Amino acid sequence: MGLRFFLWLQERRAIVLMGIALLAAAGVLSVFRVAVDAFPDVSPVSVTILTEAPGMSPLEVEQQITNTIEPVMNGLPGVRAVRSKTLFGLSSVTVVFDSHSEIYRARTMVTERLGTVSSLLPAGASPVLGAVSTPTGNIFRYTLEGSSDLMQLRTIQDWVVKRALLTTPGVAAVLSYGGYVKSYSVVVDPYRLDGFHLSLRDVVRAL
Repeated sequence: MGLRFFLWLQERRAIVLMGIALLAAAGVLSVFRVAVDAFPDVSPVSVTILTEAPGMSPLEVEQQITNTIEPVMNGLPGVRAVRSKTLFGLSSVTVVFDSHSEIYRARTMVTERLGTVSSLLPAGASPVLGAVSTPTGNIFRYTLEGSSDLMQLRTIQDWVVKRALLTTPGVAAVLSYGGYVKSYSVVVDPYRLDGFHLSLRDVVRAL
């Protein structure tokens, strides 16, 4: 059977040569289409949880935020490790999954688990997930200077610089750190509120 096949090929050399030429052309095209990366991404699937807590010391952030989030992430399916980093007013918890995990499913599981501990965190501390990126991505750090008003600098960062950077192609996320977040406080006079026959809930709804 094998001998007959080779004899058949010898009788049809033109077809064989055309097949070889097609295979060679396909090989050349695939070489130019294959993605080449000087630093291929071999990092595992990971989800980063960022929680800002303005005014809290690293020890307070560690005790009240990081130590609250870390334990509940250890029981998730496919988790290999949970790492954390605590700074002044910022908690960063990274949940590392095995290589077979799908990134968006992992983010969904982390979000669901965060919902079980949100009520245990300090007031004003709202954890968010970091952008879908890898440790091999480029990180650029910058500072805003030119004014002694830290609240004004933070406002410029959040409403001008950050929004401009997010429109730049290739930018996955912009994390603001430092300064004072501008906020408005409403002081309610209970006597005047009662005079208008309103409740505190009505004020909250109006705001």
